[in-house]
Amino acid sequence: MVGVMQLVNISALNFMWVVIPAFAAGAYTPTISLERNLFYRERNDGLYRTTTYLACKMIEELLIMVVFSVIVAVMVWFVVEVWC
Repeated sequence: MVGVMQLVNISALNFMWVVIPAFAAGAYTPTISLERNLFYRERNDGLYRTTTYLACKMIEELLIMVVFSVIVAVMVWFVVEVWC
């Protein structure tokens, strides 16, 4: 049977495991607004469509977040292994 304190610790751990990568996402959010003028110019010149730009940005950011999430998951894994 899991005690109340263990449930609190597990829920806090799960929360931090999800929130830390989400906080990291705030670091690349300003790039979207900084690239807005470039996007408008290149789209009006017919270089690419909006969906192409969106797909490329999503792939780029997802690759970064996968690496970051794996690093955080490994750190959490070893901390929890020592802790429990």
